[in-house]
Amino acid sequence: MSLSLSKKEVLRKKKTIDLLFSEGASISSFPVRFVYMKGGKKEVSSLEVGFSVPKRNIKLASERNRLKRKLREAYRLEKKRFLVNDFCGYGFFIYTSKKKKDEEKITQAIEAILQKWAVATSL
Repeated sequence: MSLSLSKKEVLRKKKTIDLLFSEGASISSFPVRFVYMKGGKKEVSSLEVGFSVPKRNIKLASERNRLKRKLREAYRLEKKRFLVNDFCGYGFFIYTSKKKKDEEKITQAIEAILQKWAVATSL
């Protein structure tokens, strides 16, 4: 398995994103929240993910983009562990803090979400 984040793995469809937020489950570990939903094997072959940093919390676009890059990088490095249970579906990472956090805090939050994720998907 490649450690890259390909275009096929990025969630882009508005209908799917709306459905995800209306019917999906959520896992939080400050400053990151992960919303996920199981999809059918025909719909998606693995986990499709999206990343968001709300403009309400971080005003400068350059800072929002930097935080999204940090989120993508933290996910990309831990992607192999997210796909262990052969989960097919959708996920969305949302940065919830009003202040900029360093890469280490974001990575720790992703790892904490991953631990909670393993318990949630094994049921």
